[in-house]
Amino acid sequence: MSKIKDINVVHQICLGEAKAMKRVLEKHNIPFFMDGGTLLGAVRHKGFIPWDDDMDFGIMREHYSEAIKYLQAELQYPYKCISVLDSDACLFDSCKIIDVRTHIKQDDTYNKDPLGVFIDIFPYDYSDGRSSFFSNYMLQKTLVRIQNFNFTNVVDRSLLLKFLSKIVKIFFFPLKRTTIPNLMRKLSFKRGDYIIVNCGVYGKKTIMRKEVIGKSFPMKFEDTEFPSVAIPDEYLRNLYGDYMKLPPKDKRRIHLLDIEIDD
Repeated sequence: MSKIKDINVVHQICLGEAKAMKRVLEKHNIPFFMDGGTLLGAVRHKGFIPWDDDMDFGIMREHYSEAIKYLQAELQYPYKCISVLDSDACLFDSCKIIDVRTHIKQDDTYNKDPLGVFIDIFPYDYSDGRSSFFSNYMLQKTLVRIQNFNFTNVVDRSLLLKFLSKIVKIFFFPLKRTTIPNLMRKLSFKRGDYIIVNCGVYGKKTIMRKEVIGKSFPMKFEDTEFPSVAIPDEYLRNLYGDYMKLPPKDKRRIHLLDIEIDD
């Protein structure tokens, strides 16, 4: 194995994963869209944010399980789809497409499963827009955290998170990996006027009008196109504020520390 030292090589690996995902999902008419930093990169840079080292996509909950099924069955070497149901490398109820030729160490190593350079695919749920203590949002968020603490190892995290993880593992150890994801599907609003993402780091900022996701349209990304959300400006302002302004250099965070690839 040899080390990858050029971020552009990582970008090309991610782009290959995303193109392979696109072929499978479009074959089965499963709608998906760029989200998070990938959508920001498409709008601001016409491709990757120069210091970003993964890609992010979203799929509405009603299509999510089917998408994972097809991706796991049809992706070809060197790509593989892993989910929370079969890997500690996936937090919450999410999935990743990895390049199995690559091997990485993250700056927040919370799992013991091997992980390659990856792209993330997150499930989007319908919501009534509320975020109070007894809201659907808070209920789902709590379930997501239980899943996280129960089935991943929070090494290199704070003492509080390690303590919470141990408590959850004691009280919820009988749970199967499928229990909470199946419950999440039942709790997802079918006709809510808002959408939410219970995975990731943006929290309540992801509560948006369902029209923001709406009907996607193709947007340039590097040498190809991927679907955008219907109203990218509103989406990005919710998450990032003045999203066209570059962050200071000390905020340009790279997730991956060491990346190796099979020779």
